[in-house]
Amino acid sequence: MQTYKSVYWRIAGVAFSLLLFLAACKKSNDTTPAATSVQLQILNFSPDAYPVAFFLNDVQQNRTAATGITSVKTYYSYASRTGTTSSDYFYLSSAQYPLQIRSTKTLNRVISTDDTTALNSYTKYTVYVVGLDADNTLTSVTTNDNAEPLPSIGKGGKVRYINLSPRTASSAYDIYANGIKVNEFTNVLFKKKSAYVTLPAGNYIFKAFATGNSTDALTTMSSFTIQDGHLYTLFAQGLSSRTDSAALSLGVITNQ
Repeated sequence: MQTYKSVYWRIAGVAFSLLLFLAACKKSNDTTPAATSVQLQILNFSPDAYPVAFFLNDVQQNRTAATGITSVKTYYSYASRTGTTSSDYFYLSSAQYPLQIRSTKTLNRVISTDDTTALNSYTKYTVYVVGLDADNTLTSVTTNDNAEPLPSIGKGGKVRYINLSPRTASSAYDIYANGIKVNEFTNVLFKKKSAYVTLPAGNYIFKAFATGNSTDALTTMSSFTIQDGHLYTLFAQGLSSRTDSAALSLGVITNQ
């Protein structure tokens, strides 16, 4: 015959197991940081992906106006971004996986799913939508935008380079800054990024050449000012074979 004592301990054991199970479920869905401390921006660099939407845990994330009123559903369109691109970070409304990019070309078409990127507190991230639907290479690339220590004032700015130009998986570009080849940016293949390079503060003209060619620039970005104590991302987007809005171009994002 069971005693009240044995029944009590059996119930307590079941309750404890249930708590462990719920904690494990929560851990699998939530990231560690509070959502309000993580900043994200979405940049659509695919000429034929159509506008895209960002989903967290199967819920579309919409931008919130300064008034605190949530706007209508937010979609991110392709745009040629030659020159300086302003940062457009927003705070996450939750910190749950998976992170998904979906195209509007067909209903709820998932371009990419990410359930492994560790979202750290007080950190900025950029999700780049890249590739071509025509080539079946649509995907996304996520970068951490402020993990690199800031350069000291008087030491210039730090610049990294990321290649978002499709059809450069085997051969890419040589990047020149004010007529000097930046070796760290040489032949960085599609979806890859370089290490940061410290450049003195001042005005810069960036040019992209086919690898091994230093006379015929494929595209030029002129008059960009690097300031002391900042982090920048230089990017290549578009196609060298195009002359329209999908043409190859260089741009810079000020991350911090």
